[in-house]
Amino acid sequence: NDIYCDNKKLCGILIEDIYESEFQASIIGIGINMNSKDKFNAVGIRNFINIDKNKVISAILESYQRVLLLDSEKIIEEYVKNSMVIGKNIVYQGIEYQAVGITHEGYLVLMHNGERNVVACDEITLHDALIK
Repeated sequence: NDIYCDNKKLCGILIEDIYESEFQASIIGIGINMNSKDKFNAVGIRNFINIDKNKVISAILESYQRVLLLDSEKIIEEYVKNSMVIGKNIVYQGIEYQAVGITHEGYLVLMHNGERNVVACDEITLHDALIK
């Protein structure tokens, strides 16, 4: 749910589900660093281009409109192609896995000792994805 550039966090996505007796809705938020924050190992968009935040918001909304026109297969294909996790060793619930793919529903597919584990939502820790 994070986007990295030069091994530093550029932006992140937070999704929170709302339940009463059953699922009601999801709230999705996007945090984008406009400026670097060394304290948090974060890089900002302005490290690469001098741009107004309103232009960034406009570009995101235009991209979102284009994505809405794609079928789910194409979205998953693009996600896998640009993922810094797929093919990497990660830690999930204290166990080291290899991230091997994404399901049609968008879930992360992990392998450990020949066993497949599908993760719908949770935290993972990258081992070798950030080490270059």
